Amino acid sequence: MPRRPCMRNSSLRTNARPTPAPKPARRAGGIWPAKGRLWAPIWRWILALISVTGVTLLYRLLPVHIATLVASYLLVVLALATTLRFPEVLAAALLATLELNYFFIPPVGTFTIADSQNWVALAAFLLAAAIGSRLSWRGRQRAEMAELRLKEVARLLEFSRALLLITPGKLAGEIERWLVSGFGYD
Repeated sequence: MPRRPCMRNSSLRTNARPTPAPKPARRAGGIWPAKGRLWAPIWRWILALISVTGVTLLYRLLPVHIATLVASYLLVVLALATTLRFPEVLAAALLATLELNYFFIPPVGTFTIADSQNWVALAAFLLAAAIGSRLSWRGRQRAEMAELRLKEVARLLEFSRALLLITPGKLAGEIERWLVSGFGYD
């Protein structure tokens, strides 16, 4: 008489179908996004540009110290970095640097900088914004990879539990069925 393990979870029995592995998202080739995804990249760029320009318009109406202005730009760029991709955030940081130079650093209304200390301040702002957005982007990528690894480990655990319940005569067929349906191998 074959020994049968005692399992309380009905999804681990041999007659239970494994949950199929999620299919990885495909990226469209070339410069065009996948069908129906054309507006997503455009809206990300628009959001980045409007956010930085909104800070400029707000502080053109309210006179503030330059340090407050720089901190506000940096906060906006870092907030964008939590949701957008690196190219859009880098463009927002560059735009913030240009708007800071043109509208707030003397001589106002030109892209020239009279004081050498302002060059250092602009370079430090751009560097801080770029590094902060890159770190945020890298953290999001690592979180996505950790989530994918967790799903893979869960599928492997389900597969190993199912292997324990398979009778020896059906082992080869069941392994093949699990590899095809559970892991996406053909």
